[in-house]
Amino acid sequence: MNQITKKLLLSVLTVVLTVIALGTTTFAWFTLTDVATVQPIDVQVVADVGMEISLDEETWVTTLTTSMINDFLYDPITGPYPSGLRLNNITSPDGFNFTNLDATAAALSSYLRLPIYFRSNNVESVAWTLVSLQSQGVSWLSDVAFADTHGAVTAGSNLVYVAAQGARVSVRGETGVTATAVYELGTGIAGNYGALAPTRNNTPLSGVVGPFLSTEPGAINYYYVKTTELPLGADAIGGITLATTVSTLGTGIDVLDLILGYEGNNPAAYAAYTYGGRMSIYLWLEGWDPDTFNAVLADTVRVRFEFKDFATITP
Repeated sequence: MNQITKKLLLSVLTVVLTVIALGTTTFAWFTLTDVATVQPIDVQVVADVGMEISLDEETWVTTLTTSMINDFLYDPITGPYPSGLRLNNITSPDGFNFTNLDATAAALSSYLRLPIYFRSNNVESVAWTLVSLQSQGVSWLSDVAFADTHGAVTAGSNLVYVAAQGARVSVRGETGVTATAVYELGTGIAGNYGALAPTRNNTPLSGVVGPFLSTEPGAINYYYVKTTELPLGADAIGGITLATTVSTLGTGIDVLDLILGYEGNNPAAYAAYTYGGRMSIYLWLEGWDPDTFNAVLADTVRVRFEFKDFATITP
């Protein structure tokens, strides 16, 4: 079989999220009023020969443009975010279920979920082969002395933080044997683009963490210094379960099975195709991450994904 027609490559899937501050509060993410508004998303999704993709199982293309995706997300009647996407201080144990830090259910508008449908006559399994997670970085003047993950910070220090260090992205295949892969930046990765270099590089956080003490470096210690309290849920007995993450994809992670005879919600859309399926892409800011300071509300996050036919990356 011709390898070109067999290969699935979403060669440029770039999500650019412009996060702007809603106020001038000085606490960390844990304050309930601190949320971010995400402006229209700059996304391009390209499928290689032999694959068509869709957001709604009605319009099928080889390229999903920014305007298509924004129209889908923010449609006032049918869109998942008719009132806008507002990133909030949330957490996830698995990359697709989300709660607030106090364990109550997170609002759907507090994280990004982008569903993508596939149809093909030859691709059976999709691998996640590349991800790039970056942000521009923002300057922040610390108003108190506290401890972050790299040591003591004195009051009046001018620091640069990047939202990418507190962000997580996941891909969840939703047909066949479901699988979810969650990515965060690796240890010591700056995660910035452009000339504004972060003061601190990334410290990953995943799996079971806590219970946290007031001396926990990063956003928790800053919050305690400001309020003399711990965030709700920080001292939970037995700790807090965060999504287990990877910081490299290797040659690729198998994330989606395309199903023989898949009909989805619109059988007619798949009638002329052998295989079909659906995945969801998620992006959120992990509220327990030590790098999720309020300053990152003014940052810009860019995420790029590549997906390929799993058969082309295996021996």
